Amino acid sequence: MGRLAIALAAVVLGATACGTATSLRSAAPLRNVLVYAKPSRSFRVAMSAAPKTIWRARLDGTHAKRLASGNYPAVSPDGRWIAFGRGANLLVMPAAGGAAERVYTFTGKDAGGQLSDAPTWAPDSRHLAFFGSDGLVVLQPFSHRAQVVAEHAAPWFSFSPDSRKIVYSAGGPTGDDLYVIPIRGGTPVRLTFDHKSLAPVWGKPGIAFFRFTHGPFSDIWLSDGRPHHIRQLTHTRAGAWPVAFSADGKELLAANPASHNGRLWAVDVTTGSARTLTPWVGDLFPQGLSVDGRTVLAAIGCGGMISPYGYIETIPFAGGKPHVIVHGPCRASWNAR
Repeated sequence: MGRLAIALAAVVLGATACGTATSLRSAAPLRNVLVYAKPSRSFRVAMSAAPKTIWRARLDGTHAKRLASGNYPAVSPDGRWIAFGRGANLLVMPAAGGAAERVYTFTGKDAGGQLSDAPTWAPDSRHLAFFGSDGLVVLQPFSHRAQVVAEHAAPWFSFSPDSRKIVYSAGGPTGDDLYVIPIRGGTPVRLTFDHKSLAPVWGKPGIAFFRFTHGPFSDIWLSDGRPHHIRQLTHTRAGAWPVAFSADGKELLAANPASHNGRLWAVDVTTGSARTLTPWVGDLFPQGLSVDGRTVLAAIGCGGMISPYGYIETIPFAGGKPHVIVHGPCRASWNAR
């Protein structure tokens, strides 16, 4: 694996870190929180260049409150904190509002020297994962301890339900395979050996992942976390990737990711049956699934089609019409129960 630890100097502590740590640790949990970044300039400005502001709202988009300047927000599962990027820094702030603490600083080796996508919270709301200059990083934001757990990981990973391990894709020109490693680092365990496995999502039933078996028209498979122990879940040959499990593991949201058009799927994990939730829609991206598995969060905009603005919508997992809840942003995060 090579060097696993990030030098402490790579994590820059803000001058007010000690002053904000208490407020962060004592932040009250909020249920059913929606967070998003909203562009703050005219549509004539390219989306990548337009400054953003972080907002918190109810799940239906009402009672929106501006919290801070920044981008790529992610609310913790317990609703206490919001992690987001601002320039070269990763910050964490109380979801209820308050001072933000700088917990990580990207170096010049990082692509663009800043966060390039929303960080991922572990189920325990005590760890964050994202891509840094040296690979896949797991960070304990309140102790500022950062660990590079995989130097050559692909941009797909997922925490285990107990937050002790992380599964990721890694490979090369011949393809990708899945690996599992403790969040503190160590020797990875290789789960697949076919160079056709990627995009893992870890839930109660195991690790769902996308496996190329019929060219681009492939399916979702399941691993129990042991080498070679995999089985096929869906039989659609539709090329859908897993996105998120419900808490009980009975429902799985899947998607054809949008290069230009996207499509969402509902998968019954018990039977493996899959049905489309949406037709093909330009710039449609899945954003999450409620804990109870009843509601899908989706976004349209800022993808393959040139669009500086988008909107956030909810869709019943059982099927039904989308309901637009916010106009303006094109990505969002929630902790819907």
